[in-house]
Parts: sequence; structure tokens; C-alpha cells
Amino acid sequence: MPYIPWSDALKVGVERIDTQHEHLTAIINRLYDAYKQGDDQQILQETIAELDDYVRTHFRDEQEFMREHGYTEIEDHIDQHNDFIIKSVEYLLDYSNGKERLTEDVLDYLTDWWLNHITRTDREMVQVVLAG
Repeated sequence: MPYIPWSDALKVGVERIDTQHEHLTAIINRLYDAYKQGDDQQILQETIAELDDYVRTHFRDEQEFMREHGYTEIEDHIDQHNDFIIKSVEYLLDYSNGKERLTEDVLDYLTDWWLNHITRTDREMVQVVLAG
């Protein structure tokens, strides 16, 4: 069972964004599965790097969507994206420096941030844009 079960409840109603959210959720779930099996240290660096790469693409696309639709709260949204990128890089650096029990910290952060960002920030943004 994945750490974050993907469901229609997580969809925001824009296919491109939902597809990317589903992929990013799968990356988080892969790390969770490895953690549960005790294999997390072998894939942690690779997973954080993949997450960082893919999230940058997703954030770029999402920001393009907001600009195309004249979303007025775009700067706050971008700030949240940048905070996530910074935190991801910090985790990668911590891992490189041998911090123990990093995976639990990563999973807690990713899960909390991801679910809150999708279900609150992204959903609100899409509702405002589509109502516009």
C-alpha cells in the first residue's frame, strides 16, 4: 500500500497538472516502499535527485499555467515552490554528509508538504483560474 494513495480526491481538475502530481506521488511512494523494506538508503539519493529534477519541470509547467491564466497570487505560489526546492536540496546535502535517519525526515516533509500543497494551494489556484 503506498504512503500516499493516489485518488480522484487529489486531482485538481487540470489533466497536465494531475498527471504530474500523480507521477510525483509515485516517486514519494517508491521511497516509502523502499523504507518499509529497509532499502531506503540505497535509493534515497537517487530518489531525491529524481524528485528535484521532476518537481522543477512540474513547477515550471504549473507556473506557466498560472501566468497564462493571469493568476494574481502567483508570487506566493512560486515562493512555496521555491521553499520546496530549497528543502529538497538541503535533504540531499544532509544525505551526502551522512545524516542518519534522513528517510523518516524526508518522508514526513514530502508527505505533509505534498498533500497540503495539492489539496489546498493547487486546488485553490485551479478553482480561481477556472472560475476566472
